[in-house]
Amino acid sequence: MVQATPLLLMLFLALGAHGLQATQQCKLTGQWQNDLGSNMTIYEVNEKGDFTGMYLTAVSASSSEIKESPLVGSQQL
Repeated sequence: MVQATPLLLMLFLALGAHGLQATQQCKLTGQWQNDLGSNMTIYEVNEKGDFTGMYLTAVSASSSEIKESPLVGSQQL
């Protein structure tokens, strides 16, 4: 029985982790900032996983004013 214990533990963890994936979901809403200082804001995610938001880059090779860009996406549910 001692030799079967690691195998049963691995099987239990694999099956348990698979079951958790269907119930857990990332919360995307909010403000996000990357290492370069660019900002992304994600508004509400609907029941189908679609969302909208705004993106503002902090990186530019131009001296022109940087404007926010609309953001659309979909989260795989």
